[in-house]
Amino acid sequence: MQAITLQTVVEAAPDILATNMGDETVLLSPQTGTYFGLNSVGQRILELVRQPRVLDEVVVQLSAEYEVERKRLENDILEFVRDLVKHGIVMALDGQ
Repeated sequence: MQAITLQTVVEAAPDILATNMGDETVLLSPQTGTYFGLNSVGQRILELVRQPRVLDEVVVQLSAEYEVERKRLENDILEFVRDLVKHGIVMALDGQ
């Protein structure tokens, strides 16, 4: 797996199944059989990467929407996206 940085272009996997359950979105990766529950911030991140996007753009967008220290937001997004990539929910794109 390639290193995920703020310069990495990511995109939500096209075959992910999602359903809303109250304040949470539940995802299933048919590729890995992994289920994920996303809160509103996780939902927003996934929404932002439905199309290919550089992670730094996600940080900029979310820093405009939420009051949080930039460095903490960067670290949280990187950790979250690395986990999603590991489980096939999001793809890191090469050559973008």
